[in-house]
Amino acid sequence: MLSDKYGARWVSAIGFMICTPATTLLLLVTDKTIPQIVLFCALLTIDGFAFVMMISLLAADLTAAVIAMEKEHPGILGKSGAYAQVYALFTCAIGAGFLAGPAWVSFAYSRVGWTFMVCTLGALSASAIAPVVSQCILNLIGAAKANGVGALYWN
Repeated sequence: MLSDKYGARWVSAIGFMICTPATTLLLLVTDKTIPQIVLFCALLTIDGFAFVMMISLLAADLTAAVIAMEKEHPGILGKSGAYAQVYALFTCAIGAGFLAGPAWVSFAYSRVGWTFMVCTLGALSASAIAPVVSQCILNLIGAAKANGVGALYWN
């Protein structure tokens, strides 16, 4: 798998990078003809694959975060750890997104229109790229410094 070779965060960043243009290209869908419906379905399929690249790998990364916290501060998460708490919070965040997303789309589409709604969704997707990529780069810098590799170039 790509995430085993390059890490979950990089694959997740690629997912955001795929999702942003696919979502923004929904602007090309303007009427209900067969070619437009095919384009709409293709772009939503790409968005679906990108969503899987983003979310499932970040969910798997939660376990590594809990392990790292426990190693750094033994016992901080209690006797049984915090796996259930972490996944419960993650599920709540996903649920909030699944609630807020359709509410925003309905509001934006009914008040302003298709173009504004699609642009805001594309901007929302694009806004997630920088934090994910910056975290990936910080992890690379930290790994390079820890291994003494390229320390001269990272300072």
